Amino acid sequence: MRRASVAVVVVAAVMTASTTSAAGGGSWMETTQARYEPGEEATAVGYTYAQPDESTQLTAFFVTSPMYDDMAPVELVEIGFASAESTGLHGYLTTRVWITFTVPEVPEPGLYQLIVKDREDRLFGDLIGGYVNVSQDPEYLSWLEWPLDDPLIAELSDKRVIAGPGFSVSVAGLRAGRYPPGAENFMLDPSVLNRPGVVTNPATTNSTQPLATDSTVETTRELAPAAAVVTEPKATEPTQAVPSLTPDTETANWTWRAGVVVLLLAGIGLLIRRRHVPHTETAEPVPEEPKVLVDR
Repeated sequence: MRRASVAVVVVAAVMTASTTSAAGGGSWMETTQARYEPGEEATAVGYTYAQPDESTQLTAFFVTSPMYDDMAPVELVEIGFASAESTGLHGYLTTRVWITFTVPEVPEPGLYQLIVKDREDRLFGDLIGGYVNVSQDPEYLSWLEWPLDDPLIAELSDKRVIAGPGFSVSVAGLRAGRYPPGAENFMLDPSVLNRPGVVTNPATTNSTQPLATDSTVETTRELAPAAAVVTEPKATEPTQAVPSLTPDTETANWTWRAGVVVLLLAGIGLLIRRRHVPHTETAEPVPEEPKVLVDR
């Protein structure tokens, strides 16, 4: 394991590239467990649209300064090479990137970042990296943009959620054989759908609506895909019924409105008339100057 101290400007450049990718819909690697301790073995998996070739070599780094701590010294620890394999799928699921590594020692419990770069020190496609919670529980359970049958789903808890364009389903739902409509487009091996007991949720006929969503999906999430947001049903509060307008009520309303309009028009007419009617002003008498009598 090689350690390389890097200047803040290098990390800033990496973070800038990450921000750019995120703005365009970047991809993230997710760990199979929600929490790790230093020295434990962790696995992170992510997907991206980039297509690997024979020259593709990806190196993964662990940033040993906690996220959101600008005063902490920055150091990258090389944790090994990440594997990249074409999936046969398209779009954001074109290539699967994963790495198994030993969690390094960290200065304090917190959220730490992974960075994956190629030979040219660039990000691979829109794959930004990932996050690892070390010695602390996560504030929320992130959703995983994986295929519905990624091999490591078996290691996830029932509460984790697999999400994609227009659908989200809990791991518990997948284990029960429940898949969203069109699942074959988001699976490494669609033949799983032909097994006994596998069902798909009924899809809506309106193409503008999202696909059916598993009701057991965990909803405590900070950053969810826009098309896959699931909200918990809220208890309805008793509201007072709004009486409908009867014909008599509508007639009275229109009569009142017409009266207001007539008054406004009358007021405007008086203003116009007052401005155009000629008027004369009475000249005030000019006082005569007193005459002075002069004796001759």
